[in-house]
Amino acid sequence: MPIFETYAWRVAAASSTGAPEIYTYDDLPPLLRRQISKIVGECIGPGSPKWDEIVFFMDREVSSFAAHPDLCAYENCLRYLASSDDVEGVLWLIELCAQAMSDAIINKNAWRGHESATVSPSEGLVELNQRFLRAGVGYQFENSRIIRVDNQYVHAEVVSETLRLLSEPSFEKPNDEFMKAHRHLRDGNLRDCNTAALRAMEAVLKVICDARKWGYQEGDTIERLLAVVRGHGLFPDYLGGYFDNLIGAMKAGVPKIRDRQGGHGAAPADHPVPDHIAAFALHLTASNIVMLVKAHQSLSPPPSVAATAECG
Repeated sequence: MPIFETYAWRVAAASSTGAPEIYTYDDLPPLLRRQISKIVGECIGPGSPKWDEIVFFMDREVSSFAAHPDLCAYENCLRYLASSDDVEGVLWLIELCAQAMSDAIINKNAWRGHESATVSPSEGLVELNQRFLRAGVGYQFENSRIIRVDNQYVHAEVVSETLRLLSEPSFEKPNDEFMKAHRHLRDGNLRDCNTAALRAMEAVLKVICDARKWGYQEGDTIERLLAVVRGHGLFPDYLGGYFDNLIGAMKAGVPKIRDRQGGHGAAPADHPVPDHIAAFALHLTASNIVMLVKAHQSLSPPPSVAATAECG
């Protein structure tokens, strides 16, 4: 459904021209909640059996969700979306609804029984992300998950590109780790965000090494893995100095955060990782993943691919 530019929105947009992007994460304004309620209602349909499935998972996994016996599944979801103070729980409800809409785009047969829907799910997903942006709430639905957005330019140029590259089947493990990092950042688990970000980077390097049959040890550090791929020509020689700095940046950046504060082994007296440090680590990792995967793609095909081409 088209988004109308109201007078109030035009005034707010004009006053914020040239201002830096500032997103909120711990508050979902009432208007945004109403708009999202309209989207999921129109795209899933009030009479859809999908609501029973959504309520089942919400009731099972979210402590703040309690289905009212006098309300149907659809009404229970809208009631929770409109009134709950549990932002993480509401975000998961939105994610479940968006996943249902995404499934409908992929598998139309799975959408039988949703005759009460009046708007196509593809339009609804576009509007959902636009509504988040216009409300200044830093979340987007991408790669079947609600992920946190810290800067729209960085998200569009780096994070979205990373998600696209990691959508290839061979990158399933690094994609899983990268999405875990985003979920940890969204939920405020910042130490775990940094750890998962580094694991994503390490997994990408191992996928490249495996594809090209470049030897490494399973317990190799990220510095060692970077040295392996560099030694095999993943990086052009004229950029050698740059990649020396990259290895140094990785040693001093993400790995240091991981060693001192990442994971569940952190000491109780450790200081919490600030949001901006966790976001920096995630974006630094995403930029490096894009560079590594594109460098891998630009080289001649790996041995198995080349052999298959010759046989054909």
